[in-house]
Amino acid sequence: MFEKIFGNDEVKKILYNDINNKKIVSSYIFEGKDSDYLESLAMEFAGLLLNSKIPEKKADFALFGKGEKIKKEDAQSIAKDVYIRPFELDRKVYMLLGAEDIQIESQNVLLKTLEEAPSYVVVILVTKSLNMILDTIISRSKVIRVMPLNKNELMDYINENYPKLDNKELYASISMGDISALKSFIEDEKEMTLRKMSIDAAIKILKKKRYESVKEIDFFEENKENIEKILTYFEIFIKDIASSDDRIVNLDYKDEIKSLRGLALYDLVGSIDMIEETKRYLGNSGNFRLHLETLVLNMIEKFDR
Repeated sequence: MFEKIFGNDEVKKILYNDINNKKIVSSYIFEGKDSDYLESLAMEFAGLLLNSKIPEKKADFALFGKGEKIKKEDAQSIAKDVYIRPFELDRKVYMLLGAEDIQIESQNVLLKTLEEAPSYVVVILVTKSLNMILDTIISRSKVIRVMPLNKNELMDYINENYPKLDNKELYASISMGDISALKSFIEDEKEMTLRKMSIDAAIKILKKKRYESVKEIDFFEENKENIEKILTYFEIFIKDIASSDDRIVNLDYKDEIKSLRGLALYDLVGSIDMIEETKRYLGNSGNFRLHLETLVLNMIEKFDR
C-alpha cells in the first residue's frame, strides 16, 4: 500500500490502519503545503477505499476542484448524489481539491451533507490550510497533517523520477521538501530564472546598492503575478545568511551568502518581518508599487547604518 508515495510513513500507517481495522470515518481532511503530493496521497487512499489502482475510473468516485475552484453547484450536486447507493462496492468517495477556496455558503452545504450522509459515504477534503475550513467541518473530520519530505526522501524521489538530472542535491535543497516546487524547478526553466532574478535583487539590496535596488522595483512590477513567490525567495535567501553552513538552502549562492555574513542578525530578522508585512499589505491593498518601494528603501536604510 502507498508504494508510489515517498515519505510520511506515519501518515500512511494511520490510513492503512483505518482501512485494515475497518475504522473509516465519513470525512478526512488532508492538510499540507505541497498540492501535488497531497493529491497523490489522497488519490492513493481513495483507490484503497474503492479497491482500485485508478479510482478516477470508478463510478463510485467523484473528483471536484481539479483545474477550477469548487462552486456551490458542486456542493449541491454532492448533497443529492450521496443518497444514490454505490454501484460496485459498499462505498462512495468524493474528493475535493483546493478546499481552502470553497466559499462559506458552499461549506455550509457540505457540512449539512456530512451531518446527514449515509454510512457508505467518504468525503476527502484536500487543502493547503485548515484556517479557511469551517470549525464545524473540521470537528466532523479526521485531520491528516502531511509533512514536507526530508532531503533524503526528496533525493530518493529525484533518483527514481529524474535519474539523469544534474545538480540533484541543489534541486532537492531549494525545493524544501515540496514535490510540486521540485517539478516546477526541473521542468520549467522560467521558475529557475525567476528564483535567480529574485535572489540577485535581494543581494543588491543587502549590499546597499541604492540606485540598482530601486530599479529592481520594475522587475517586481513586471512579475506582479509572482510577487509572493519572489518575496519568499527573498526571505529564504536572508534566512540562509543567518543560518549555519549545513542549513543553507540556496547551495548555488554559498559564496554570496558567506560574503554577507557580516550583517547584523537583528537587521536580518527585521528584514524578514518587513517582507512578511509587505505580503500582508499587498494582499489587502492595490497600491502595489508604493508598498514595494517602501520595502526596498527601508531595507537599504536598515543595512546602511
